[in-house]
Amino acid sequence: SYSYFIEEKYFPKFEARLRANKLVVQVAKLFCLGLMIQVCFVYFFTAVAKSEGSLWQKGTALYYVMRVEEFRATSWNIPLTENIYFVVIGTYFTMLVEIAMPFLVWFKRTKFFILLLMSALHIGIWIFMRIDNFSTIMIATYFVFFTDKEYQKAIETVKSYFLIIKN
Repeated sequence: SYSYFIEEKYFPKFEARLRANKLVVQVAKLFCLGLMIQVCFVYFFTAVAKSEGSLWQKGTALYYVMRVEEFRATSWNIPLTENIYFVVIGTYFTMLVEIAMPFLVWFKRTKFFILLLMSALHIGIWIFMRIDNFSTIMIATYFVFFTDKEYQKAIETVKSYFLIIKN
């Protein structure tokens, strides 16, 4: 999936030599797979650890996390946590998507959906909890899960969308 992040025009000979070397290509694929597995481990063991906590089991963890002054990033945190439905659904949603992600990300049919949900989770963390570097880094790791064909399809979709708007 790295071909859309390399500027071949700057180092065309170097890039051609790298792509011609089968060992380099196989090692790059192995490193990508290692990163993908590591991200899945992070989410799986985070969800397992959360499931052992009494606040997560009761569905109230989000209430306490969003009310801690160091993490309170908006004036909406307190009113949101006063809504029991928001707290319980948000707490269980977090655990559910974290435990589902390591399994669903490997299938074409569910990969985009689960990564979209995980991105929404991290955007929520970024907005409401001031853990911006963490959220940005975790969302950035999702790019390794997409193939070159999927990147190409996304680029074509965006281009066609802008052509429709332009006309």
